[in-house]
Amino acid sequence: MPVLFIVAIVILYTTGKLGLNIWGTLIFGVIGLLFLLGQWDSAQKDNKEKEQKELNKMKGKDLK
Repeated sequence: MPVLFIVAIVILYTTGKLGLNIWGTLIFGVIGLLFLLGQWDSAQKDNKEKEQKELNKMKGKDLK
C-alpha cells in the first residue's frame, strides 16, 4: 500500500494534477504515510487481541 501511495503521489506531481509545489507534495506524502502506518499499527493490535481471545477460548475448553 505505501508503495502504491508513493507512486500515485509521484505521478500526480509530475503530471501537475496535484497542484502543490515540491515541499507541499513531500509534506502531503509524509502525512499520508504516517496515516497508513497508524492504520497498519491499529490492525496489528486488533489481530493480536483476536488471537489472544481465541487462545483463551481454547485454553478454557481444555480445562473442562
